This record gives sequence, C-alpha cells and structure tokens, in this order.
Amino acid sequence: MFSALATVSGLHFHYGRFLPKQKWRPVVHPAWQPPVKVEVHDTEEKGSDVNLASHLLNDAHHDRFDTAFVVSQDTDLCEPIRMVKEMGKPVGVAWLDGQRPGQRMVKASSFVRQVTYQRLKAAQFPERVMARNGKIIERPDTWV
Repeated sequence: MFSALATVSGLHFHYGRFLPKQKWRPVVHPAWQPPVKVEVHDTEEKGSDVNLASHLLNDAHHDRFDTAFVVSQDTDLCEPIRMVKEMGKPVGVAWLDGQRPGQRMVKASSFVRQVTYQRLKAAQFPERVMARNGKIIERPDTWV
C-alpha cells in the first residue's frame, strides 16, 4: 500500500494499529422500549495520534524541518501542533472534507489547507514508479 511512498528518500513510516473487538451498542430508534442493544464489530485505532505527536515534537526540537504539514482531523493533535508552532516552526493542517476545521484546530495551527479533489489528483505519483528494488509500481486505474 505504501510502496510508492517508500521510494521517497528520507521518508519514514511510524505505524499505529487497529484493535478489532466486539461491543454491545444501543440501536438508535426512539420507539423501541426498552432500548434494544446489538453486538457490533468495532475497531479502535491505537497509537497513530501519539506517534504522530511524538515525532512532530521530536523533529521540531531537533530542527529536522522548516514547515510541518499534518494531514489529520484529530483534534487531539491540537496541543502538540500548538507547541511546535510556539517553538517557531510553522505547522499547517490539511482538512480532508468539505467542512471547515474546528476553531481549536485553526487556532493551534499556522495555516489550514483544504484538500480538494483537484489538489489530490495533482499530487499523485506518476502512473509508474520504480521501487528501490527495481520493481515497477503501477498506480491503480481507479486512482486517476
């Protein structure tokens, strides 16, 4: 999935994980009395936001970037973004849907950019990319 990104020199991946589990949740239907519960499959993301925040702060502290750009709508990241901005490093936030970001995210960051379909399309890798091992990676037709 990340093979084309792995061709970018100096890029490192820091993964979180998804924890699958089953939970009992109430059904949303006001006429059902008593409320009915159903067992559902659920996933919980673990570690991604903490990893991103930790590396953002560490990289800012070690002066490893001029400007950071965070692609997330997770408002848990407002504080580390604010802290990096306070260190004198600009931190932008990409907003991925048609909504405007919340005021906390706007206030914490240096700037906000809307990721539109046109910008996303223009930022894609070429149709074919050569991996470090010489293998050709082809972009799926559905990504154009």
